[in-house]
Amino acid sequence: MEASLTITQKQIPAQQVIQTMNVLQMNAMELENYINEAALENPVIDLKEEERPETEVSSREQDIKRKLEWLESADRQNIVYYRDDGEDVDREANWQDIRDKGESLADHLMTQLMGRRFTPEERRSLNYIIEMLDKDGYFKDDIGFAAAFLSVSETTMREMLSEVRKLEPAGVGASDLADCLMLQLLREEEDPDLLADTEIIIKEHLPLVAKNHLNVIAKKMKISSDRVEACCSLIRSLNPRPACCFNDRSHFHYISPDVVIVKFEDHFDIVVNEYRYPSFSISSYYEKMAEETEDREAKEYLKEKIRSARELSESIRYRISTLSKVSLLMVEKQKDFFLHGPGYKKPMQLADYAEELGLHISTVSRALSNKYFQCSWGVFPMKYFLALPAASGTGCEAVTQEQIIAKIREITGAEDGRKPFSDQAIADKLKENGIEISRRTVSKYRGIAGIPDKSGRKKQI
Repeated sequence: MEASLTITQKQIPAQQVIQTMNVLQMNAMELENYINEAALENPVIDLKEEERPETEVSSREQDIKRKLEWLESADRQNIVYYRDDGEDVDREANWQDIRDKGESLADHLMTQLMGRRFTPEERRSLNYIIEMLDKDGYFKDDIGFAAAFLSVSETTMREMLSEVRKLEPAGVGASDLADCLMLQLLREEEDPDLLADTEIIIKEHLPLVAKNHLNVIAKKMKISSDRVEACCSLIRSLNPRPACCFNDRSHFHYISPDVVIVKFEDHFDIVVNEYRYPSFSISSYYEKMAEETEDREAKEYLKEKIRSARELSESIRYRISTLSKVSLLMVEKQKDFFLHGPGYKKPMQLADYAEELGLHISTVSRALSNKYFQCSWGVFPMKYFLALPAASGTGCEAVTQEQIIAKIREITGAEDGRKPFSDQAIADKLKENGIEISRRTVSKYRGIAGIPDKSGRKKQI
């Protein structure tokens, strides 16, 4: 075998650069853990809690502090909008609903069952049914499968499901929408004939109710339009989602924002959340020891640890500086959003940030990754504005899906209810406003927004 020598050139990032990029990518909670772990491994790191007398706090800092407290209390829904760069555009309309802390549906149902005697099999069945209710309060599992899984009879499962369906809120335990409405209708104290007609509509004509085709229902049932209107009014008074007012713990997440954007009367302040992770200093005791000790091995060890601590401090400063720059640009480019709300978002891409800030795209990506900002409209991912334009507007200005949906709502809200616009007419109206999309795209966005079609919006005379 013949030995050969080859020379290759490889770029190896310095340890400091690697650490800086890793720290930049961390969110506040990850950085907190990272600093705590570093303090355990590095004896020269002194964690500290900064405490200053109230008199040393400037009036400006007090103003910001009060504003932060206001944001915390005023953020009722703590909305989080999940949309990563490159995901399907349809997901842009999906809001993660993080409900206020409160009683869960399961707790509420269990409370109503307290004091009642059940066999172990019945109790297992009840627990299973209640835990398997979906976010709307429906039970959609197969009874046979559930019974086999729990080793109980199907009769027991059906009896316990019947018990759950008798509890409050009315409609819980239903198998679908029609079943949910029927459970509630049974508890209504209305004219028996009205209830009978309403039951028929729910069981046989619910899709026509959704489309507002009341005249068609009247013809099919051979009753007056006024009668159908009365039945539909009763249906609309029922709750299609009986679990909506309860805390859904399976969807509850605590979000600690990395950046807080505070709106004052004439400007915005950007506060990088440094309070979420501990501050630290380098121990003066070990610094002095590193200078005075004559033990060469101890001196090298301490100097290495001091250098490591300083590099960590520099990495954190770089993280704060980069987050501040990115957030400042975000506020400048998205001023309408921060003033008026989500419907005024403008699409941006990583290249837009990188070009404006003179940073590499990967650096911007790390700065936005897995982080959140808080403003008066709620809590949002830092990647919230990363979106491909849904359409082009006047002067080639990019338009987001949210802006298009907001415009469709505006157009349909101002139309004559007796002669509502078709999807093509809405497309024409959008074009007049500088937004050019097809009729099919209008139909798609209208559906996402939950706006009925032309016939569904038509008011009955």
